[in-house]
Amino acid sequence: HNYEHIVVRKTNTSLKHVKFQKYYEVLAQMPSTSIIMLLDCDVAITNMSITIEDVYNEYKNDMVISRDALWNKGVPINSGIIMFTNSNWTLNLLKKMIYAKRLTTGKYLSNALVDQPVLTDLLVREKMLQEHPKHQFEHSKHVTVVDQQVMNSFYCRGISFFKNDPEDSKWKPGNWMVHVTGSKGSERLKI
Repeated sequence: HNYEHIVVRKTNTSLKHVKFQKYYEVLAQMPSTSIIMLLDCDVAITNMSITIEDVYNEYKNDMVISRDALWNKGVPINSGIIMFTNSNWTLNLLKKMIYAKRLTTGKYLSNALVDQPVLTDLLVREKMLQEHPKHQFEHSKHVTVVDQQVMNSFYCRGISFFKNDPEDSKWKPGNWMVHVTGSKGSERLKI
């Protein structure tokens, strides 16, 4: 689709944790674009007929992000795939994420994850995200949360914890992309 694709391989050691670097990189690219889609390194596009514009035009907002498989069990979003538009709100959010530090409360799986709990906590405190959502879809002034089947369906292997993920969180043929999360690196490479 003639998108610019940037792979970041250099670690920014000035950040509190390497997991916050993705927000730093998005902010660095923001002046030259109107929409940026952030993909973790364990994401693959599996349906080339779907474009960024297709999804953005359906859900237009400053940030489009998907639910997590555990969205109704205290983990409302997954930060592996995020679509950002170039706006003042987005720039402010990215700056907050760059200077953030890890949550120590245990909320939102902060005992195991780094940036995702911080982003969740920030969006909940700013009333852009419900802490205990009742539906997969959620829309606020600046954030739209979509079903995992829209973007960010999971394909996991090798860890029994993920065997209990709901079916609507799992990758299916025809999905736009797959997030190979929660598996050992060797399993991710096989997938």
